[in-house]
Amino acid sequence: MTSQTNSRQTGSPYLEGLAAGVVRYQCCDHCGAWQPGVRLACHTCGSAALRWQDASGHATVYAVTEVTRAPTDAFRELAPYTLVVAALDEGPRVMGHAEPGTCQEFRVLRSVKRSQLMAAVNRSPNRMAN
Repeated sequence: MTSQTNSRQTGSPYLEGLAAGVVRYQCCDHCGAWQPGVRLACHTCGSAALRWQDASGHATVYAVTEVTRAPTDAFRELAPYTLVVAALDEGPRVMGHAEPGTCQEFRVLRSVKRSQLMAAVNRSPNRMAN
């Protein structure tokens, strides 16, 4: 499924996608490259023809750790938490918080499905915004 919303419009397609249960990322209609973060022009070819794409919901875990000591006061009430970094099958990497104590459920270089991916990304307090 594809969302045709351009990043220059109001609202946040990324956050709207999370609310709908999908992870969204920008990609270029001209060259097909996915975009890191939110862009006004493609980082590969410079085209302004960007659209929001819904990820398939599958990803590969690249890092997982249990954080027991919060790095700042803003994270203190969240600790302990499980931090997961995963690459979507389409390319972009995402990071999020999984349920505390679930570190053993995530294995590095193992594929995860939409339910695990969405649980981690939706819990992250610092989600990518528009």
